[in-house]
Amino acid sequence: MSFNTKSIDELHNLLVNKEISAVELTKATLEDINKKKLSSSNTTLKTKIHSLETTIKDIQKAIQDNITDIKELEKEKNEHKEELKQKTEDMKKTLIVELNNVEVEMKKHLSVQKDENTRLQKLITQLKG
Repeated sequence: MSFNTKSIDELHNLLVNKEISAVELTKATLEDINKKKLSSSNTTLKTKIHSLETTIKDIQKAIQDNITDIKELEKEKNEHKEELKQKTEDMKKTLIVELNNVEVEMKKHLSVQKDENTRLQKLITQLKG
């Protein structure tokens, strides 16, 4: 039996008229206190569980966002890798063309130098002879 709804005067009258004993009132009051504690701890546990569920959902969302970011970064990395590969190939082709041009120029200058050497050798031979 719960006496929570009764005022102190009503409880006093019940005790004086011996309708309840002090032991019964004390036990009922302690039972009410224990019920409130249990209800409070259940509410607290429910609150903690709800809080944990919310935290887990937030973490899952953050992980999903990070996975999406990683995929985008990998895509960008691959695009840059392809772009660098293409630029490297272009640079290689340009350098090969330049090297060939330099080689052709060197051959021309070598030929001109050989002709000049031959001409000078002939002049030296003429001057000696």
